[in-house]
Amino acid sequence: MHFETALTRRDFDRWLALTDRLYPTGQFVPPIRQHLVALFNRYRLGAEKDACRFCYVLDGSGEVVARTTLHSEARIDQKLRQRVQLFGFTEFVDQYDVFQFLMDEIASHGRRTDRRLMLGPANLLPNEYGGVVTSNFHQPSFLDAPYNHDYYPDYYRRYGFSPRFDSSTFICDAIAASELDPDLVFPFDDNRLEAEHLEIRHGDRRHFREQVRALHEMLNASFSCLDYYTQITIGELWARVEGLAHLLDERLLLYLVREGRPVAFIVCMPDISSFITDVRGNMHGLNLIRLWLFRRHFRRTAILLIKGTVPSMQGKGYMTLLSRELLKNLRSGGYSTLRCTSIERSNRSSSSQLLRMRGRVLHDVTYYQLAITP
Repeated sequence: MHFETALTRRDFDRWLALTDRLYPTGQFVPPIRQHLVALFNRYRLGAEKDACRFCYVLDGSGEVVARTTLHSEARIDQKLRQRVQLFGFTEFVDQYDVFQFLMDEIASHGRRTDRRLMLGPANLLPNEYGGVVTSNFHQPSFLDAPYNHDYYPDYYRRYGFSPRFDSSTFICDAIAASELDPDLVFPFDDNRLEAEHLEIRHGDRRHFREQVRALHEMLNASFSCLDYYTQITIGELWARVEGLAHLLDERLLLYLVREGRPVAFIVCMPDISSFITDVRGNMHGLNLIRLWLFRRHFRRTAILLIKGTVPSMQGKGYMTLLSRELLKNLRSGGYSTLRCTSIERSNRSSSSQLLRMRGRVLHDVTYYQLAITP
């Protein structure tokens, strides 16, 4: 076997095509191809010192049998207090010798660059998305959530990795049930709205950039105490939500203002996972137009991307208030299902909101870590 770095667009296309072979069933939702191309170009053109290196393994016949990205991030190093070799977008065929060869090469790269810990799959930071699915492999995934075959966690454990940042994704598929009354599921005394100068605001396409700035401030404050979360810049956040304004269902982006200051938020979007899968992640101009023209076809299922409350306002029931508003808006908008991206298992306050909506775990997810021996 040979470990290669993708240097040309042809190399990148071979790297990309592996998941088409591994996941023919539609359970895997591929990353947006244009985002991957941008990452690839940053490394290929030498624009950034620590940009992603796209790598793949060739077997004796010259076929791609595994892939990964190699990168590092000072914010992760600072958070974990050691130099970390991150790897992401990691896929491999069902042959342990292939996996072993891939991990040996990642570890070797880490040694050469004076790294002390392997952590992944992180695409790119743990608080963006990544991890390995460890349960319910028969259930399909969705946009911004991982998916893999059942042999993946077995191979990581066999190599010696241990889990870190255990979490779960959730599905709530009883949103439309008549007995799921938002006022009973999420009781909140409405007299507090005036007494505490509270105002619920919704998404607005015309002012989306300003709202993203407000979300950025709340996001970093809300998750600063969580082990897996690293501070995200406004540029990185905008890169993640760019294009969301065109798909935005304004009723599903909510934030709470107290005395004129944003204190809590929920960001949901219509679930376009089936479209992304159909076009194999290729969101070029024509597919974007198609998606925009048929956007109303994706108003049955929504994805809860992220939610939070700034630390000084936690414990006051403000997320209960926003969850009540979200449930009302989902029901009035004709949605029947809500899926939620990974929530760390220790973060019980976040998962409890979903359990109240009769939610259940869709996939258990973990990252894997392993010390790099000298």
